[in-house]
Amino acid sequence: MDETDRAIVARLQQDARLSNRQLARELGIAESTCLARVGSLQDRGVIAGFRAEVDLARIGRPVQAHVSLKIRPQALPAAAAFSQEVAALPDVLALHMVTGASDFVAHVAVPSTDHLRDFVLTLAARPEIADIRTSIIYQSLRTAAVPVAELPGWLGGTNQALRAWRTARSRSSSSRKRASAKRWAAARRSRSAGVAGDGRRLPTMSYSTSGRPSTARRGFQPV
Repeated sequence: MDETDRAIVARLQQDARLSNRQLARELGIAESTCLARVGSLQDRGVIAGFRAEVDLARIGRPVQAHVSLKIRPQALPAAAAFSQEVAALPDVLALHMVTGASDFVAHVAVPSTDHLRDFVLTLAARPEIADIRTSIIYQSLRTAAVPVAELPGWLGGTNQALRAWRTARSRSSSSRKRASAKRWAAARRSRSAGVAGDGRRLPTMSYSTSGRPSTARRGFQPV
């Protein structure tokens, strides 16, 4: 991933509904380049998908909890199949395999504490489970975007990084424009003086009554 890829990932994490035109304009790149870059990031698996983030409480799941599961030693060969079954349960948002006292931690969201109790008791009845512990989540805070790897000169933080990237890109673009303007002015002066860049005389051009260019004979030297 280069600077442009990182800038695209950072911005789309902030607002995945940006159109290709808006994204390209904000990052200062061509729309075709932006479209190709986003497609490449998807093909490479950097961007795994675009989805809506919902408020769990407003869809009837206000109670969240972490359920820690320890598997019986004799059930470890079947742990992979067990984890797939647990992850597929409708109350489970995510299932993590972890180190430490537990083997798995399930993040669940349920309508009530009664529903959570029934979920835990049902899970505890499975023969693979040696121990189960539940921690209700009182408050959950998370960043709106995963910080991308820092670029040279970035100060950290997605918004700050994007501003720094745009500033650096703008300065680079201005430098290129100034250099191009100087080259164009030098070429124009040389052309006006009738001298090529390597010091050779250029043919003097004039236009006939038909509007077609013709080479003036006076002072003409082949180039």
